Amino acid sequence: MAFLDESYEVEGDRTFYVLATAVVSRDRLVETREALTAHYDGEPMHAAPMFHSREVVTLRGGIALAARENDGLDLVVSAPIAPGDSLGHAARRRCIEHIAPLLHAEDGVGLFVFDQHREAEYNRRDRFTFGDLRRAGRLPRDVTEHHARPSAEPLLGLPDLLAWAYRQRLMGRDRSWFTPFENAARVHELG
Repeated sequence: MAFLDESYEVEGDRTFYVLATAVVSRDRLVETREALTAHYDGEPMHAAPMFHSREVVTLRGGIALAARENDGLDLVVSAPIAPGDSLGHAARRRCIEHIAPLLHAEDGVGLFVFDQHREAEYNRRDRFTFGDLRRAGRLPRDVTEHHARPSAEPLLGLPDLLAWAYRQRLMGRDRSWFTPFENAARVHELG
């Protein structure tokens, strides 16, 4: 199973869309879910609010936990946001079109769980992207996507932490946030 979350920058000189994917094998789902839940007192982990509320020690611990749970299959994909794509929809689609067939072919991922967006239109676009990938023969019909809230699926904390840490690197901020992932996660930057 793959869990996905994003980070993006739509303003300024350097715009980008990052989609991070944490792959968790079926035999590690329960154990990893319990570790994440225990780390943050049963609450879902969201890196940006943790950072802004100065929970830096807890955030670093969460990132260390996410890096330890990494099996080398996690993937971060970034794409530039083109002029006219003010919300990053096209860049997100490019990231999904790269990630889904790759993770299915190389790692056998059959279920992609996305952090559910508040606006249904965003989730609908993801479903259309997967439908287009299946129709084009790039994914088999049994590969599916699902949207869930982090409160219902704590494992969505893994890609949230990964995407946020990679964002810090892209923005030229404190690069040490991504250091625990450097030897564990694959990074693909789309041109």
